[in-house]
Amino acid sequence: MGFSIGSKGGSFKDVSVGLHPARCAGVVDIGTQHGPYGAKKQMIVFWDIMDEFTDDGRPLRLSKFYAANTHPESTFSKDLMSWRGKPFTAEEKDNFEPFNIIGAKCQLNVVLNKNNRTTVDKVLNASKVDIPESTQPQLRFSIEDYLDGKHSIDELPEWIQNFVKKSDELTGQSAPSGAVKAEQSVYESKEDDVPF
Repeated sequence: MGFSIGSKGGSFKDVSVGLHPARCAGVVDIGTQHGPYGAKKQMIVFWDIMDEFTDDGRPLRLSKFYAANTHPESTFSKDLMSWRGKPFTAEEKDNFEPFNIIGAKCQLNVVLNKNNRTTVDKVLNASKVDIPESTQPQLRFSIEDYLDGKHSIDELPEWIQNFVKKSDELTGQSAPSGAVKAEQSVYESKEDDVPF
């Protein structure tokens, strides 16, 4: 006897297209990854969407992959400048700590990608918008801290663990220099102040 399948996927729910209030829910260093443009240190930034929820009341969550650097032309740098509402000084760029954005509020412009899935197009400043805190667990992971025994890979979802495990840092290949420094810091909510 065979089995049948339908067109419905499980209980996965996409965020709707448009502008959404959000809070940064995590930063995960996935190490040096190889792609069509060579080896690059990468990270994933997560946001809780504070106006759309799962059936059990949790905020929907979106993520975006970034090359982990603050070069002025990088997508990460452009999103950060838009998010904070002002450019970085040279010193801020050189000493940026990605974990500082965890908990920070923003507005996300969500669009459909070429696979007809929702994705983060722009991260916008929300200093004048009231956005509630998220009560969901935050993701915070640094490969450096993992190798020093400070983080556990088991706390990450399996799909993220797979990226980390194939990174140059864990497979023994050398990583490029000049990557963003990722150290844990504490974010205290200040409604009128972007923490980065």
